[in-house]
Amino acid sequence: LVKIATGTAATHIEWIAAALRPGQTLAADGAVLGLAAAKQLREAMDAAGIVLRTDADPLTAAWPERPALPAVPVYEHRAPHAPLPRGEKLAQLRAAMAARGASHHLISTLDDLAWLFNLRGADVDYNPVFLAHALVSASDALLFIGEGKVDAALAAVLGAEGVQLRPYGRAHTALAALPADARLLIDPRRVTLG
Repeated sequence: LVKIATGTAATHIEWIAAALRPGQTLAADGAVLGLAAAKQLREAMDAAGIVLRTDADPLTAAWPERPALPAVPVYEHRAPHAPLPRGEKLAQLRAAMAARGASHHLISTLDDLAWLFNLRGADVDYNPVFLAHALVSASDALLFIGEGKVDAALAAVLGAEGVQLRPYGRAHTALAALPADARLLIDPRRVTLG
């Protein structure tokens, strides 16, 4: 047990670098490691001569009976509780993207997704959020969400508003398929490496 002096300190990274020897390998699941944290970890490990692997989930072999992702349906959050319609929120987001010269914006934070799309879920206890990713462009929005979580009626409403549903695991494929001239807006503190 090591006490961290402040909430923003990175002493755990320093401790890892000191605890391992040059040439050893540190494994971390890139799917849950924040982009900014991954950069900080990689820089420290490189400086210490330690190999950082982020391409595997070390828990897969140790936890074969791991539960599947939640399959609870999402539902629409409507007025008056949602004072701004989904289309207006998307228009505001697109204006902010244009102001920053971005052609696309990747969103993975659950609270941001719930707010932007006026949707709610029950994937996290005591929080009305759902697991998903979104890739928003100037003309459309792709919502990567577990199959069966959005019923046909809600899918039709979303589709009429330019929100296309895609399987949850296909977000990486969509990012890889972006055109070479795409400018992706992300918050490195709120998007994972993998």
